[in-house]
Order: sequence, then C-alpha cells, then structure tokens
Amino acid sequence: MVDSTIVSLRLYERVPAETEVHIKNLTKPDQAGSGWVLDVSETGVAVLLQLRLVSGDLVQLDIAGGELFGHVIYVREENESFRTGIAVEQVLLGRSDLTRLVQAVSSEAAKVESAKAPNPAQSE
Repeated sequence: MVDSTIVSLRLYERVPAETEVHIKNLTKPDQAGSGWVLDVSETGVAVLLQLRLVSGDLVQLDIAGGELFGHVIYVREENESFRTGIAVEQVLLGRSDLTRLVQAVSSEAAKVESAKAPNPAQSE
C-alpha cells in the first residue's frame, strides 16, 4: 500500500494542456506522427501518441509554433495509445523558452476553466 503522505519528488509543477503536437523520432527517422500534449512542466512534456517510441529515443516535437528537442523518458500504453514522457533538451521558439511555453499553456488552461465556471451574476 502506498502512503498518501509521501511528498512528490517533482521539482516543477505540471500544467495540464490540450495542444496538438507533431513528433519526429530522430533516432529512427522513418517514425513520425501526431498526438496531444497532456501536460507541460519546465523540464518536459507528457504526450499521448499512436506512435510507440522507446525510452532513450531522441525526438523533435513541433508544438505551439515552436520546436522542442528531447529524449523519451518513459512510455506507457493507455487504451491503444502511448503516454510518453519527454525530457526537453532544447527549445527553439524565437526568443522564448520552455518556461514561457508553460506560462502560455497555463494561461490558456485558466481561460478555459474560467469559461466553464458558472457566472453567479447570470443565475440571479
């Protein structure tokens, strides 16, 4: 049984995201595909893909108008898809960095959540 009081070992908060991603396996150049970003942190992303990658694969992700380069940390099968964790090594977003991408995704997530929230003024 896992103790629910164990503190998470993560250094950075994960920000939920729903953004399309295109991925290219640089280790095996004939592998490429599309999927969805599930969450983003300052050091990496979790994506849901139809493409099965392998831990250690070097990848290029095209997301939100920028390119991320990294390596696969884990792959877990989920309902005929693959949840894939990628540690980001380099980001090419003009002058931006992964922190700004996290902030942009976080801002979009906050807008979506506030749009879903009921407006108390309308219920009167």
